[in-house]
Amino acid sequence: MTETAITKHRPNIIPVALALVEHGGLWLVNRRDAPDSMKGLWEFPGGKIGGRESAFEAAARECREEVAIEVEPYGALSTRVFNNGDSGIVELHPIRCRLVRGKATPCETKIGPIRWVDLDELLSLAMPPANREILAQLAEQVRARAP
Repeated sequence: MTETAITKHRPNIIPVALALVEHGGLWLVNRRDAPDSMKGLWEFPGGKIGGRESAFEAAARECREEVAIEVEPYGALSTRVFNNGDSGIVELHPIRCRLVRGKATPCETKIGPIRWVDLDELLSLAMPPANREILAQLAEQVRARAP
């Protein structure tokens, strides 16, 4: 079943792509500046998956729109459904990406400071609750491939 079909049958669920961008062993995060319940938390670039767009396409688009970089999506972590309170129910599609080109720069007012952090620091940052399981799965994958 496609992502479009999933949302069509469950219209109250918002599909969201998260771009987990890695470059040289560091991960891209930004602090949220939007005036909502997640203000001040660190997060991955990402946003709603549009129309007939795939999660991979949405992750790449969101990186261009939010932080002005080009990425190559190459893998997906497990999709998770999370009740985000004021934002409703979101279906998170974490997509692993490689940086292709560009210097990460905030392009939207909701995007605060941007940082590249190693895995240990990534795991210690204050992030939205929905990211806990995603971070655990990412850490497991990264550590399994470490020499």
